[in-house]
Amino acid sequence: MTASPQPDNVRYLIYGAGALGSVLGAFLHRSGRSVVLLGRKNMQKVVQDGLKVTGIWGEHLVEGLQACSEPSQIQGKFPVILLSVKSSATQQAAREAALFLENQGIMISIQNGLNNWEPIASCVSGRRTVGAQVIFGQRCVEPGWAHVSVYADPVLLGEPFVPVSATLL
Repeated sequence: MTASPQPDNVRYLIYGAGALGSVLGAFLHRSGRSVVLLGRKNMQKVVQDGLKVTGIWGEHLVEGLQACSEPSQIQGKFPVILLSVKSSATQQAAREAALFLENQGIMISIQNGLNNWEPIASCVSGRRTVGAQVIFGQRCVEPGWAHVSVYADPVLLGEPFVPVSATLL
C-alpha cells in the first residue's frame, strides 16, 4: 500500500468501523486524509491509544483518529461516506448515514457480501451510490486492534453496471 503524494481535502466518514472499516480508515488517515470512524463499541480506546493494524502489511499504530460510538456524536456533513456494516444492517445504516452526506456527496458500499447497492441507492439515489470489491481478510483482535491476514486483490471502486473506476488500496 502506498500513500498519496498530495492528500485531498475530502473528509471521509467510515460508517461501521469494525475490522474492515477500521483498516480502511487507518490507512486513509495515514495517507493524510481527514477520517471520522463510527463504530459500535470501544471507539474511546481508538481515540486515546490509537488504532493498531497488524498482519501482512506490517505493524502500524495510527494515532490522531477521530472516532465516535454514536451517530449523535458525528459533527458536520461529508462528501464521502464509506458504509462498512454487515450486509443485514445496510438499509438501516444507509438511512442513518444519509443524514451526514453532503448534497453532492457519495456513499460507498465497502462491505463484504453482495447486493448492497440497492438499499443504499434507495436512501441516497443511484447516482450517488458507489460499490466496491473488497477481497482482503481482517478481524478485530481486541478493541483498538485490527489484523489483516490475507490480501487477494486491490480494493476496487465503481458505479453499478459501469466498469470499475478507481482503486482504493
